[in-house]
Amino acid sequence: MDEEQQSQSDSRTIAMSRTEVLTGMSRRRVSYLEVNSPERPRLNFKLTDGKVVMGRTTDNQITLPFTNVSRHHACVYINGEDYYVEDNGSTNGTYVNGVKIAKCILRPNDLIQIGATKIYYSEREELCL
Repeated sequence: MDEEQQSQSDSRTIAMSRTEVLTGMSRRRVSYLEVNSPERPRLNFKLTDGKVVMGRTTDNQITLPFTNVSRHHACVYINGEDYYVEDNGSTNGTYVNGVKIAKCILRPNDLIQIGATKIYYSEREELCL
């Protein structure tokens, strides 16, 4: 095969069905927190199996440097199939969908509020090999 024929064969598109492309791939649920704080850029945080602590000090995974936020205000963690948010005994409380909570299972589109910070919980499916 000469160079021109090689070039033509390399630029061809292979017709495949969606089923063929997705063969061998599985889906998994992935959860995220979207953190919206006043005067700070939006932060998207992918949740894993570990505990995520949110609070005023820099040793937290999510830092919320505001005076109405406790040092280690609240945490999000997985238990079984569900993610939970739990208040860590904060002074001003943690709210989910406008209700003050001590501990709460998170559902898609829940709004966690810590001080003036709004944190949206979301889930989506991702493909993986």
